[in-house]
Amino acid sequence: MILDQSAAADGKTGLRIRWRPDQTGFDAKLGDTDENWRETILIPSIRNLTFSYFGTTEDKAEAAWTSTWESAKQTPEIVKLSVDFPNGDRRFWPELAVKLMLRRR
Repeated sequence: MILDQSAAADGKTGLRIRWRPDQTGFDAKLGDTDENWRETILIPSIRNLTFSYFGTTEDKAEAAWTSTWESAKQTPEIVKLSVDFPNGDRRFWPELAVKLMLRRR
């Protein structure tokens, strides 16, 4: 699954998700070709999309907010999503903050 804020052929920017059905999976013989992937527009016509992550990483002992999360060993405690719409667009989304409730092994 890939989330992408990108411009479509019509030049409008939106939040898109690219995904493959589970039954397709990855087959090394077929490769990871475009025909295996589907694309769905989650939020059309957005100006900006921001993800923020809160937690500790290997190099920081104290939890803090960051704009990227690259730790493969740890997950963030909270993920926040902010969406801005173009000027004149009447849509408004409040910030969405989700506390991840993952079982640690």
